[in-house]
Amino acid sequence: MYDTKLYFDFNVKKVYKKINMNLLGVFVNPPISIILIIIFVISSSITTFDKRMIQARKAGTILSDEPMLPSWVAGVYWIHYGLMVLILILNWKYAIGLFIIGFIFEVLPVWEIIGNMLMRPFRPKT
Repeated sequence: MYDTKLYFDFNVKKVYKKINMNLLGVFVNPPISIILIIIFVISSSITTFDKRMIQARKAGTILSDEPMLPSWVAGVYWIHYGLMVLILILNWKYAIGLFIIGFIFEVLPVWEIIGNMLMRPFRPKT
């Protein structure tokens, strides 16, 4: 008969190796990837929403007395660009795909809608 304990242990190791994904031949650690993607989504949405607010004010689409986002949003820009460099250093192939998807979401109003929902509590009331 077969020893099921050894067979089970072997499969667990194989499954664990599959969890540490190998995307396009480059190692990706899932917990780090998921955390970086979540931070990237939040920072992308806030920066895109801030860009759209500035563009709307310059174009005259929104009133000039409507309050803008808080000044600490400028720090989110630095975090966003630093995060992009970090993702690029960790896995450049993965980063290219993430940047392409991020660009598509920026052209579509996805980041803007998410940024509006995230920044709604921080926008001063008029």
